[in-house]
Amino acid sequence: MTRNAVARKAILNLQKRLLIMTRKALGRGLNALLRETETVTISAGLEQIPLSLIDPNPFQPRTVLSVEGLDELANSIRSNGLIQPILLRQAGERYQLVAGERRWRAAGKAGLEKVPAIVREIDDTEALELALAENLLREALNPIEIARAYERLQQQFRLTHEQIAERLGVNRSTVTNTLRLLGLPPIIQTLLIEDKITAGHARALLPITSPGVQEKLADRVIEKGLSVRNLENLVASHKPAQEKQDSKPAPKIDPNLRAAVVEMERALGTRVKVVGSGRRGKIEISYFSADDLSRIYDYIMRV
Repeated sequence: MTRNAVARKAILNLQKRLLIMTRKALGRGLNALLRETETVTISAGLEQIPLSLIDPNPFQPRTVLSVEGLDELANSIRSNGLIQPILLRQAGERYQLVAGERRWRAAGKAGLEKVPAIVREIDDTEALELALAENLLREALNPIEIARAYERLQQQFRLTHEQIAERLGVNRSTVTNTLRLLGLPPIIQTLLIEDKITAGHARALLPITSPGVQEKLADRVIEKGLSVRNLENLVASHKPAQEKQDSKPAPKIDPNLRAAVVEMERALGTRVKVVGSGRRGKIEISYFSADDLSRIYDYIMRV
């Protein structure tokens, strides 16, 4: 099953549950909201929401946005307007983004004061699932971002692998195998995020218990352009004694520190990275535009 097919199935599953939950219908379902409205002219039934009242989705699984892509979309919006609405949920007197982050950020860069939006009653679990489904549909997530989203559904919302699979319309083994990627060393995960190795290469490295050996084999994949099958053969012929000799302790991640990072990401609505130990280190906060930086700054100063 292709990623688009998986995403469409996930959206249909979410559509059924959301319609039951809200007992409302918009005439079209979530599949229409996330797919068909790309080519539909804005109708009078949509709400025009001020950008200043919209906060980012704290459950957004995507951590990297292309600056060039945002600029291109902003130019298109300046010329043609925003023809596809974003999906929001009410948050007190403000609104929180559920789907359409690129359009929302590009609209700000284009100088729009208001954007067309559909406002729905959506809980935290659906907010994460919808953001995940939208990005899967557009093939915008790398395997590590997908794995982190699955992990959040598992840890924060206490969903089993089977429940995640059922909600998103994927196989349970897909969820389990994707989550296993988070057990790889940070360096290997970065190579996967940067598309220097594939998810197949990353999974082939999982039987190796030494982070040092995993990194050496990943370097060989990049240097020699090895296929997944080539790497699997290397792993199969790997000697345990050599692995023991080359091994080095894997970095330990304090669960309290990881929980703190999740909370910071939720509060700031962006990617947060902590480098260092519990005693000393630094915090890196991602932003994607001058307006985004200003929003984060204002939030921090208010706290």
